[in-house]
Amino acid sequence: NNCHKLVSIDNNVAKIYAEEALKKSRKINYTTGIGNSFLRLGRIHYYNDNYFEALNYFDSALIYFKKINADYEISETYYNISGTNAFLSNFDKAINYSKKAIQIKKKLNDKKGISGCLNLLGKIHKTQGNYDTALKYFTKSLKIKNQLNDQKGTATVYNSLGSLYENTGNYEKALEYYKLALNIRLKSGDLRRIASSKMSLGNFYIKTGLISEAFNLLTSAFAIYESLDEKYGMTLIMINLSKLELENNKIETSLEYAEKAYNMSIKVGNKTLKSDACKVLSDLYVKTGKFDSAYFYLSEHNNIFKEIYSEDKERTILENEYKYQTREKGIEIELLKNKNRLHKQRIYILSAAIFSILLIITSLLLIYLFKNKALKHKNELLKKEKQIKTQEFEIKEKERTILENEIAGKNKDLVSKSLVILRNNEILQGFIKKLTTVGQKFTIENKKQINKVIKDIEIHSRENIWNEFETAFKNVNENFNIKLFEICPDLTPSEIKLAALLRLNLSTKEIAAITFKSESGIKTTRHRLRKKLNLQTDENLVTFLLKL
Repeated sequence: NNCHKLVSIDNNVAKIYAEEALKKSRKINYTTGIGNSFLRLGRIHYYNDNYFEALNYFDSALIYFKKINADYEISETYYNISGTNAFLSNFDKAINYSKKAIQIKKKLNDKKGISGCLNLLGKIHKTQGNYDTALKYFTKSLKIKNQLNDQKGTATVYNSLGSLYENTGNYEKALEYYKLALNIRLKSGDLRRIASSKMSLGNFYIKTGLISEAFNLLTSAFAIYESLDEKYGMTLIMINLSKLELENNKIETSLEYAEKAYNMSIKVGNKTLKSDACKVLSDLYVKTGKFDSAYFYLSEHNNIFKEIYSEDKERTILENEYKYQTREKGIEIELLKNKNRLHKQRIYILSAAIFSILLIITSLLLIYLFKNKALKHKNELLKKEKQIKTQEFEIKEKERTILENEIAGKNKDLVSKSLVILRNNEILQGFIKKLTTVGQKFTIENKKQINKVIKDIEIHSRENIWNEFETAFKNVNENFNIKLFEICPDLTPSEIKLAALLRLNLSTKEIAAITFKSESGIKTTRHRLRKKLNLQTDENLVTFLLKL
């Protein structure tokens, strides 16, 4: 009992209890105890990401449970084998064992167990892209959970539904189910499942553009998985954090996460994780111009992807699903009914056999024709989709080029306008200087009046020049001030003006003339601006401002 309570919470302590239970059960030859000990040890290794060791323990547990026909324990073992194979991307085996577990649980009327198996089947089909089939399983599972008032199980299905709706593009429903699952799990205090919900919601926020919220949720989930030493969850989060940092153009941080995820995926032994890590690394190396490395990881990603989703596996899954649905609906063909006479029985059996063979051949032919037609239709759709994407890309590229040319033209006009303002200002300064010289010849009272006029001209010119420049600048760089305030909200008006003029690549002398300030004053303000923007000594201020 102590081992069962601690599995997935404190696996190290749980392992001690399980090994002790196995030792004592063997000593008294207690078959049920030996089987349960192996089952617990398998689950412990599963939660420690040792999937192959877990499968060995589950197989050992089955041997002992089958000796005593312990149906419930056998169904539980089948369920755990199914979940482990799902993590190893062995989807055909995972589906097969889940259905074996359901058959036994239906016989035992174990509704909670049936619901768990249905949810697992839904997850496997969702991973394979069979969304309609997955939704049917999730819906059946949720219905049973609600009947049993199983809050913990309900949260699990909610999270599965959130993932399904996210994959199908229904973001409103996805967000609704993710939040429902997280709220239930937060109340229960189940750390592992809280981490799972936070990870799911974080990944969803990446897709919907809520980057800050996504980063907070993913790092919080990573901390929980790290405390539980669950490498699968840690690897999955590092892959998504790498994608997130790549979107933010933080190449070094993204590469660090991706490499850690790749190395850990090898230890975990999960092909899907390794494939995802390879894809991220390939994208990163393309962006950094390391095409040899990019090609290596892309090739590895494609090889793993083909291995997981091979045609043989897909055919096996579809055939298993067909057999299962047929068995569930109770379709049975009775070939032998009347056995009154031996001669008639033989004729009937032969006729039935011939009919069955013809039916099978016809069915196989129809299936082949249907699949062939479906494949052609799928290829046509993919071709059209590719053409549409190519056209969309070309349109976006043209729009981007036009926009860049337009902005470049406006910036050129703005610089020209600034130089015109500068020349007008120099002329005005010359006029003021002459007026001051002439004023020396007048009386003191006249000098005061002339000085007042000069001062009014300077104030009026200064305001008009800046207002005229600011209006023209905002028309070209409408988001510049917003981005600047996001980086540093406490900038002064003088610092904002300087930043705008520096963005036009004007010299210190030109800026001083436009703003009616000394060159030393401009240099002081420039130093203050660099400090507030936290720029390193080797970072160019103008280059930084041009990127905003």
